[in-house]
Amino acid sequence: MNFKKFFAAAAACAVAALSTVAMNVSAATEIAYTGPSAGAVSVDNNGNDYRFNIYNVWGNDVKDINNNVTVEKNLAVTFTISGLGSHTTNVDDNGNPTTAYEARLMGAAGANEYWGESDPSKNSVSNPAVSIKGDGQYTAVFNMAEPTGSIECLILQTNINIYQLDVTNPASAAECGITVKVDKIVADGDTTTTGGDTQDPTQAPSDNSGNNNQAATQAPANNNNNAQAATQAANNTSGLTSGGAVLGNSTQTNSATTGDAGVAAAVAGLVITAGIGAAAVAMKSRKK
Repeated sequence: MNFKKFFAAAAACAVAALSTVAMNVSAATEIAYTGPSAGAVSVDNNGNDYRFNIYNVWGNDVKDINNNVTVEKNLAVTFTISGLGSHTTNVDDNGNPTTAYEARLMGAAGANEYWGESDPSKNSVSNPAVSIKGDGQYTAVFNMAEPTGSIECLILQTNINIYQLDVTNPASAAECGITVKVDKIVADGDTTTTGGDTQDPTQAPSDNSGNNNQAATQAPANNNNNAQAATQAANNTSGLTSGGAVLGNSTQTNSATTGDAGVAAAVAGLVITAGIGAAAVAMKSRKK
């Protein structure tokens, strides 16, 4: 028996198995956020609802991300909102609650467009709303129907009426008392969370420093009955990991998640192990 040929064939099978799995690995890429720049905070076309521009050169000059980025399935924006106080809903003229606060990602990325639900005919994708239930951290998702190499417009749009907050008749949206901080933007994160309406802000524990500066953190969504612990920081909730490379102003490097790569390595190992075992049996038989 030609053992050199046998081992060469086993190695080739391992490489083929590794390559096949590697091709199916979804690469998550973190996109660097450089804002907020002047003009990032504005209102919707109705003149009332709080809007936060991430990349919008249509009537604005907000370029707070590198928009030349390849996105295949989704963009996820994790943000922290503060300044809402006790407000969680809009109210009517009599002060009665009407619509609960929510946020969605709107805009255009290649052939993928979403501009809200007022005129669905303009939308080529569907982006779910995330419920805003107070100050805290949330994640909104822009879904892709097809891959794109650029982002033409990306807006975090809320339905929060800025004139119903504690600031009476603010001169602008920037002075209404709301602050939005973009924590992370991830392209093609391996996540089943799509915004949803099951996210509740939770209070982070005190740092024992004697002050009351406590950061609000977001409990993950449990869509599709996938209950997750709010403290799963080590795994970077819902798969939005920073394991992907940070995309700066000019370069993009994708880094595959370790899960599928581990499977590929395991497959390759099994193939090689099987080959070695077979060779050992053959050698033993030959000696007899």
